[in-house]
Amino acid sequence: MEIVCIKLGGSLITDKNKPYTARPQIITQLVTELKKAFQDNPNLNLVLGNGAGSFAHQSAQKYDTYNGFSTKEGALGACVVHNDAAKLNSILVEECIKQELPVYSLQPSAMMLANNRSLSDSYWSSLNVLLKKRIIPFVYGDVILDTSTGSTIFSTDTLFRIIGTYLKEQGYTIRMIHVGDYSGVLDKDGQVISQITPDTYDSMKDALTSSESTDVTGGMKLKVEEMIKLAKKGVTSYIIDGTLPGNISIALSSRSVGTQILSTNAS
Repeated sequence: MEIVCIKLGGSLITDKNKPYTARPQIITQLVTELKKAFQDNPNLNLVLGNGAGSFAHQSAQKYDTYNGFSTKEGALGACVVHNDAAKLNSILVEECIKQELPVYSLQPSAMMLANNRSLSDSYWSSLNVLLKKRIIPFVYGDVILDTSTGSTIFSTDTLFRIIGTYLKEQGYTIRMIHVGDYSGVLDKDGQVISQITPDTYDSMKDALTSSESTDVTGGMKLKVEEMIKLAKKGVTSYIIDGTLPGNISIALSSRSVGTQILSTNAS
């Protein structure tokens, strides 16, 4: 069975230059596309995720939650960031339910534990149950409790790498689609790089730049590096422009769009 993990990027679903500002028209468009794809293909199995955008990135930077806490202020900050992340996810879930797309929010911090900013324990039985019932699990970047530092943050890109690895080990075929407000990964001349592989990535690193807006989880470079890790395990990923209606359907059909991160050069 194939499972497609689709991330709705924070820069797409929020205005990252205006704190706590969602983009409802874009969210409605994306959910409409996802609903049609899910209804039209009874064999389509999805896991959804969303970035933090102008919600949790703002508070995470303020409290430096990624690096943990040792004070009461830092502990409160971790709670604030965790709540901010959940708020944005709830906006997306509300739209899905409104359009009768069966999604179920899974709180990553309730299923994962870290030690020194690395995953130390996880529980995925709920994910398996939802997939078997054809209910779409919906995750999001979250504050993860850390037995060493108090807290850290796992971005949705990191979560998808962890989830993708787990599901592949369970025997599923996995694909990743990252939906943003950009055409794909750009080269130094501003042209879309159609394909990246583990072999070609080193020569392209300099082309990856950080977002101008606040992103405490590493921006495009970390996104691609997480996909490269999956590519080494045989998982293909797409980075596509979600502002263009129809791009999600194109990627779901495995046609060329945006940037593909592959295990080997396609011929």
